Amino acid sequence: MEVSVSWDNTLSKKKGLKFFMEASAYYTSYSGVVETLPNAQNLLQNQNVGALEIIGGQLHSVIEFNKNVKLDFNYTYTSPFYIPTNSEESNPANIRIGDIASHKGNAILNWRFNKRKDSEEYRFNWNSRLNISGERLTGSQTTVSSNPVAQVDSFSILNSYFSYSNKFGLTFGIGVNNILDSLWYVPGARSATAQYASIVPQAGRNYFFNLRYDLQ
Repeated sequence: MEVSVSWDNTLSKKKGLKFFMEASAYYTSYSGVVETLPNAQNLLQNQNVGALEIIGGQLHSVIEFNKNVKLDFNYTYTSPFYIPTNSEESNPANIRIGDIASHKGNAILNWRFNKRKDSEEYRFNWNSRLNISGERLTGSQTTVSSNPVAQVDSFSILNSYFSYSNKFGLTFGIGVNNILDSLWYVPGARSATAQYASIVPQAGRNYFFNLRYDLQ
């Protein structure tokens, strides 16, 4: 039987309408983790393969410089491990769960301006986002041991979006993803084959345009 135990603690601080900060920490464990594996007769069977232990935390902060400009910041830390129960060792070492970054964060700067006289809405909005991810471990020391790559490198991606809205409910927007044209990857298949890659390159700098209509 699979059993989960979790706890989390959160501490927050707010100062007027200008500043907010929240910090949280959590712990989660899963025992009796079930996975579908072949048995001695080479038939698929649900088997107890071990336990999971995940420790993490998050920091979130919002700063409003004025009614028009706001900065939103978020950081997360994750330490995930697999504890095998079918190992031949009496006290098997915990194995790092692969494909998960220990450190992740993003910062979002939003600026709205040219307020309409007849409402609380603004005509223009500019949003820029910086996404950051630490390295993601894979390979022989992790749960994806068949992956020939030891890690997927860390990356930072900067995106931006600018929009104009009118009083009739129409919004025109144009944006740029990966402004700095950074080279970055995400984990692919657990093991590279002639059909699947162990890491997958992601899109470089690209542009998009959208048109939205909101019913009044």
